[in-house]
Amino acid sequence: MIVIKFGGHAMSDEHGSFAKAISEAIASGVSPVVVHGGGPQIGQALKAAGISSEFVGGFRVTTPEIFDVVERVLAGEVGPAVADSLVAHGVNAVALSGRTAGTLVAQPLTSLVDGTAADLGLVGVVTSVNTDAILEMVTSKRVPVISP
Repeated sequence: MIVIKFGGHAMSDEHGSFAKAISEAIASGVSPVVVHGGGPQIGQALKAAGISSEFVGGFRVTTPEIFDVVERVLAGEVGPAVADSLVAHGVNAVALSGRTAGTLVAQPLTSLVDGTAADLGLVGVVTSVNTDAILEMVTSKRVPVISP
């Protein structure tokens, strides 16, 4: 199994090269798990909603209002779009929310990379991964596309 991070800036994949690479990996015997980003898409959605963002040490301070937009964009839009794109290229992919599926467990992030204390709101650091749903998908030859 290999975990692939598909970043929000890489999602202008008009020619299906990402899907082709995933398909080739599967053909070579690799079981891919995709975790996607969506920073640019979140930024656009927040701007459209008239919500401003504050960044501290490279992290977006995430209020409950911002969190609602982030979750909608990542789990409701970006993840399904990535999975649909893979399916359109012959990959048996399924979008999965790390939050609602209980696959990702996090605790609040309370300091920056340099150790400085910071209140980042609802920003967290993953402390554990419940692999049950992921392994079930991989075992059944599906490619999980996980929203963080």
